Parts: sequence; structure tokens; C-alpha cells
Amino acid sequence: MGTLAYSLRDFLRLSAYLLSHPQLRILGLNALEHQNSGYSAPPIFEAVIELRLDPHLSDSQIRKLAKMMAREYPNVRDETEVEFKIDLIGEEPKPSVVSKSPSLRLSSDNEVNSVTVKKDRIFLSRLAPYCGWGEFFDRFSFVLKSISKEYKSRNVKRLGLRYRNRIDIPIDEAVPVLHYEDYLSAHITLPEVLDPLGFYTWRIDKPFEKLGLRAMVASETVPPEIPKTGAFLLDIDVYFSPNISFGKVDFSERLLEMRNLKNRIFESVITDKARANFH
Repeated sequence: MGTLAYSLRDFLRLSAYLLSHPQLRILGLNALEHQNSGYSAPPIFEAVIELRLDPHLSDSQIRKLAKMMAREYPNVRDETEVEFKIDLIGEEPKPSVVSKSPSLRLSSDNEVNSVTVKKDRIFLSRLAPYCGWGEFFDRFSFVLKSISKEYKSRNVKRLGLRYRNRIDIPIDEAVPVLHYEDYLSAHITLPEVLDPLGFYTWRIDKPFEKLGLRAMVASETVPPEIPKTGAFLLDIDVYFSPNISFGKVDFSERLLEMRNLKNRIFESVITDKARANFH
């Protein structure tokens, strides 16, 4: 999905993996072929891998994991969510804690890479500029290695791969109307009285039974950040919900399948007019 071409290191790693997984050779080679047609200016502004687990981690376990990943993510920010209630019966209000959801955000020195650890999930995030799949997957492998001892007895409830794209389109000042349907093959068909529109939002949730995956694809207009442009988001979230033990999940195989599906969706949704903006 609009990522840079593979390096030699990535090619060798993927080739070795495909040789040991014959059933994925066609799938993997298709993904490799797509990446070699990569864009010089991909529209990705955030890539995320999310892992949801059960049972939940304790506060002390979350802090232990933060220490284990401190080498790559030295900056720690406490984002614990606390819900209060206030009893107004009596002369003085009496606040009390209803629930507490511990959460730590760990980040690299440049804040581009981060890992958020919550009691029921952990997710890796990469902000723009996107680093390419090789480095992104390496970072997830580091996270897996760091958390494996704490998580090995837990079940994986959800593994998700999400790419959020922001597409900026130039607008002709003489005719300040942006036809989003010129850039996305998936769009809302409107009657003449409602066209052109100033804002839209849509979402698709589709199962892919043969792959054991689901995908949520969404798009909406957003305020432009660049003068004389219009902007919209294309959000693709591919996931599966196995509910099996951590140690039984082949993360490499699953993520390869998810990434390939994400690329297929992205390329099928955008038009050539959109592609012209990514070079």
C-alpha cells in the first residue's frame, strides 16, 4: 500500500521465509511485486500493528514491559485513564474512583516510533515518514521478543494491521470544488441536488472467509493542512480474531497475509488520478 520498494535485505528475508512456507509463495511474491512498484511519496501518515490479549495485565506487569523495551523506546508517558464519580448526597461532594485503566506510551527519541501498553492490548505505531515494511516488521519482532515471557500464557483476541492514509489533492482556485470520486473508486453516489458535497464519511466492514480475516475500510474528508488543497483519509484496518494461545500464533505468516490483503484493497480503491500524487 504505497510503501517504498524492498531493499536487498528485505528481499533475502522474504525469500527465505517463502521457501520454508510453500503455501505462501504465490501470496508473498504478489506482495513483493506490488512493493517494487512503490511510490516515492506514499500517503501513509500512520501504520499500526495491534495485539489484544486475555487475560489482562496488571499495573506492575505493564511497567515491567516498559523497562524491557527501554532500549528502543526510552521515553515513557503515563496515559492512565481514571473514571471518577461524585456523590452529591450530603453537605459536601464526595469523589471516588470508579475504574482505573493503566496505560503507558513508550516512544523513540524522535517520537516517530511508539509502543503503547495497556492492560488488554499493546500496539506499535509508526508515523510519517513511513520506514518501509522491513523496518516496521523488525520493530514488531522486537516488541514480540520483549513481551513473550509475560504474554505466552495469554490468548490472542485480535491481531490487527492498520494503515491510515492522508491524500492531499490540489484545487483549482477558479473552481474550488474537489470531486473525491475522481480519486477513489469506492465513493458515495449522490443525486444532483446534493452534489458537489463539502464533507463525506463512509465505512465498509467485510469478511474474507478463505483467509480467516476481516477488513474495515473507511474514508472521510478532513480539513486541509496545505494551502490550495483538499484532503481526505483512507483508513484500512485488516485483522483476525483467533482466540488462541500466544505461542500458537504464527505472527510472520499472519501479518504477511494481512499486509498483502491491505495492499490489494488500497490499490483497488484508489484511481490513477490519485496515484499520480504519490510520485
